[in-house]
Amino acid sequence: MPAGQPSAAASERAPATAGVSASRAQLAGSIRLEREARAAMPGPRPRLEFLSPTFGEILPELAVRKQEVSVQVVPALAAGQTLAVSLDGGRRRAIEPSAPLVLGDLLPEDRPLAPGAHSLLLVVLDAAGAEAFGGAARNDQVFALVDFFVGARDRTLPPPDASRLFCLAPVGTHHGAESDRPLLELFAVGAVGREIPLRIEAGRFVFEALVDPRGRYRVSGLPAGDARVVAGADGGPRAECVFTLNPERQGGS
Repeated sequence: MPAGQPSAAASERAPATAGVSASRAQLAGSIRLEREARAAMPGPRPRLEFLSPTFGEILPELAVRKQEVSVQVVPALAAGQTLAVSLDGGRRRAIEPSAPLVLGDLLPEDRPLAPGAHSLLLVVLDAAGAEAFGGAARNDQVFALVDFFVGARDRTLPPPDASRLFCLAPVGTHHGAESDRPLLELFAVGAVGREIPLRIEAGRFVFEALVDPRGRYRVSGLPAGDARVVAGADGGPRAECVFTLNPERQGGS
């Protein structure tokens, strides 16, 4: 275990900065990370599928922003549940089988989709906006993942059971007081370890800890402004979330 980093078990009992050195605690400021319990979701597990694009498909570069993203879910989701899709681990968007999106909907207006390999992740969210089925740790995991190319096939795509890591939250702008606790939620696919490094950069503060990649956490003590979450170690699956804390307004986006 890296020096000064708590175990995942410790993070369930206390803020994840417990036991860090004085200098590291000063660097982290008032940022704390606390694990949140996950209730088992009753009922049948739906089966998710991408209808378009398909695995290994090569999309034309000039028209890629207009490429349709269509999905299927069987059986229909329970009341309060929604589907969300993310491109290359970016900000997720709601999607419905009856209302396909295009890849341009998943990108900032000024950002092109570079040639090469890309991926789409589809998950189910509960009424609170968190992943509904406990992540990919379960044998009956609920998600869909498709890899495709833009322009040309430039590499071999990873196998379906390859280790992947995604950051589902926090994303976008979080409105409210600085004392609010945004949800931090990763999504692990395949043989991702039981503990992975996590780093939160917010203003002049840097917080580090070991976390369970299939856990759900609340972050407190963040300063106003932009923040960045980086999960995973060099040489293994990695994920990143960028978000903004705006204490001037109440609500959320």
